[in-house]
Amino acid sequence: MTAATDRRPRVLSGIQPTADSFHLGNYLGALRQWVALQDDHDAFYFIPDLHAITVEYDPELLAPRTRIAVAQLLALGLDPARCTVFVQSQVPEHAQLAWVLGCLTGYGEASRMTQFKDKSIRSAVTDTEREIRYDPGAKPGISNLLTIYAALTDRKIGELEDAYAGRGYGDLKKDLAELVVEFTAPLRERVQVYLDDPAELDRVLGAGAAKAREVAGATLAGVYDRIGFLPPAM
Repeated sequence: MTAATDRRPRVLSGIQPTADSFHLGNYLGALRQWVALQDDHDAFYFIPDLHAITVEYDPELLAPRTRIAVAQLLALGLDPARCTVFVQSQVPEHAQLAWVLGCLTGYGEASRMTQFKDKSIRSAVTDTEREIRYDPGAKPGISNLLTIYAALTDRKIGELEDAYAGRGYGDLKKDLAELVVEFTAPLRERVQVYLDDPAELDRVLGAGAAKAREVAGATLAGVYDRIGFLPPAM
């Protein structure tokens, strides 16, 4: 979600702490772009733990997974000096505004949102031909591997197709597995550094929540005024 500010366009995005670790798809599909957006956007990134309790969850795992998620975001390149990182439940204005919007938004309006619609289930075509060729319709498995390979190496998919011409599917999987290990090993070490210093994580999140509350508070005050709520006595 983006909105204009006086200086840079503002971006707000979040990723839920519903597992013990993010996966490669999270990084390639979103988190890598988050890192890049810090340079020319007023970027706010958060862990939506309030959203995480809308499905079955373990209360004993929610806080540890939230810390892991923050540590991974920092290890992947989010810089608190260039963006705002916070946890959703630490910014109560989010829940307050969600209540107002939930009261005013009808089903018809909500159903036009992509996030509100049920995700369609697509059946994948069985990949029987092992030629290394990018074709998402006929060869979804190989196409997915080529996409990951290209993203991790900044190489063109066509270049990879040429490089693996005449070679087997096994070669592609083996080489890609080595690339993934090469990418994740140092990342795991950086994550552990952050997890070993919970006080620093709390400091980062405290500063992030304070900045997010400042922005969200102004928005919420404007909404409350338009709704007609009685303002508190000063």
